[in-house]
Amino acid sequence: MLRTQLNLNSAELFKPSIQKRNNDEIRSHFLSILYEIFLTFSD
Repeated sequence: MLRTQLNLNSAELFKPSIQKRNNDEIRSHFLSILYEIFLTFSD
């Protein structure tokens, strides 16, 4: 019981950094898709 409470607390602590990393991944993924489209049209 206590262990799950600790895990929840640490998950809450790490949530902002996880959110930021997800945003960065989404942004780079989006940029790579845009780049692919750009390459497709520039041929």
